[in-house]
Amino acid sequence: MDWKKLLSEKRMRPTTRSPGPKDLRNEFESDLGRVVYSPALRRMHDKTQVFPLETDDNIHTRLTHSLEVQSLAYSLGIDLCFNTDFLSHTNLNQDDLFREIPTILSTAGLCHDIGNPPFGHYGEEVICKYFTIFFEKHRNKLNIIDDQILDFTKFNGNAQGFRILTKLQVLQDDCGLNLTFATLSAFLKYPVSYKKYNSKQLNSRSKIGVYYSEEKIFDSIIQETDLCNRRNPFSFLMEAADDICNIVMDIEDGFNKDYYSFEYFYSFLLARLRKEPNLLNSLKKYLEILSNKINEIKSRKVNLEVTFFVNWRIFTIQYFVNYTISYFIKNIDDIERGTFNGELINGNDEPLIRLLKEFRYDKVFANREIVTRELNGENIINGLLEIFIDGLLLNKSEQKAKRLIPIISNSIKQVIAIESGNNDPMNVCNYYLLR
Repeated sequence: MDWKKLLSEKRMRPTTRSPGPKDLRNEFESDLGRVVYSPALRRMHDKTQVFPLETDDNIHTRLTHSLEVQSLAYSLGIDLCFNTDFLSHTNLNQDDLFREIPTILSTAGLCHDIGNPPFGHYGEEVICKYFTIFFEKHRNKLNIIDDQILDFTKFNGNAQGFRILTKLQVLQDDCGLNLTFATLSAFLKYPVSYKKYNSKQLNSRSKIGVYYSEEKIFDSIIQETDLCNRRNPFSFLMEAADDICNIVMDIEDGFNKDYYSFEYFYSFLLARLRKEPNLLNSLKKYLEILSNKINEIKSRKVNLEVTFFVNWRIFTIQYFVNYTISYFIKNIDDIERGTFNGELINGNDEPLIRLLKEFRYDKVFANREIVTRELNGENIINGLLEIFIDGLLLNKSEQKAKRLIPIISNSIKQVIAIESGNNDPMNVCNYYLLR
């Protein structure tokens, strides 16, 4: 793997910025600024992380979650730049890397959920199910090819995020935010187009990560970074930052929702460990340090459960960061070859991960409040899709169109015009009308 190609500064359109005395940022720092100031990022502040339709500012939204992933991804990048094994393996110059790798990871972490629909992963399932049924009923009268249909029946937030970054966040052309190929390839959690998906030559965790409409952009990125059928190694670290935040912060959100006390959570860990001596041995050091921190807080007469949870979160995140870098270096050869099909956090047998995921599922995800709100979300998404698709596609009505088209943002209409070559949304082909 050519690591210098992974750090490609190339963009779909040559940049118009002029680095110099007035702008001392490198290209990757410019990428970060483009994402930070984008409306697409701001839209995440009302989207669900775990708790739908939440009014409590203490609880995570997609935006606050993404800010934490950004911070953690940046930390992983810093740790990687200090890792002598990594520097020796890649033969990269450490002095140059500190403004490159951490920044690329920071930007990828910040926008990793930028394409997720309302109601999170449950929203993805609802959209896929809706369009599967929809095409079974209407496929023959839509004049839309099978490869295009996959964009809807296999919808996922990663592919939608790639579309947002490269097209939907439109400025003046069809290049979206015009990010560097290094940043875009690090963002690509699933570098899988419809062609590769149809070939069936995939591992068990592959999904379509690039839609039919962005295939040419994807091909350019893969060619420039020389990734072929491999993931960018940085995407594994970005994914790990997301997984760590999901595991740790979902548990803290459950505490903030009064689902359980810190004492209950800590007792759960101890009880499970006593039942499995092997776990106790492997996590002995972790528990010793955590216990010392708890005793230290008690000695200061600060008997606040939130203080316990904050200290647990800080310590546990650092534990996972150290583990992630170590596991990444251990598997770097397989990652380069494209034969590492697991995950740095969720795809292994690290015992603490397994315990925390078990607690999170039983005590947070299965909560009646979450399930009830997800069902409300299903009705909302299905209802909106039915109204728009009926009025603008199946039973085209000038009266309905006058009411519905103004609701669609002007930037989306502009993308439709650029992609289809037609300024009238009602007269574009059905594929782009559905998009």
